[in-house]
Amino acid sequence: MSTIKCPSCGHPNIPGKFCQECGEKLVSTIRCRRCKAENLSSAKFCRECGIEIASATVGLGLKRAKAWMNLFSDYYDTLHHSWIEYLNNDFKEENSAILEEN
Repeated sequence: MSTIKCPSCGHPNIPGKFCQECGEKLVSTIRCRRCKAENLSSAKFCRECGIEIASATVGLGLKRAKAWMNLFSDYYDTLHHSWIEYLNNDFKEENSAILEEN
């Protein structure tokens, strides 16, 4: 039977999640963002749904970032157009006397 050496105390263990001697976690795991299955932290693909582990975690971040960029872009466009409109119309009217002097 194969054994797993505890990274903390060196005790040989039957394969499992925790050391039978000191209670330390034997294998580091990561949860898949899509299906929530536990995978080894060294895994490249989820053992349950098959998605690439990196893309499952990064993909959600990219989706959120794109959503924020779209929201900011709409806000920026509105603000930018309002400012241009102010400079072209209201600013000229408010400061026409100053502009005529120069």
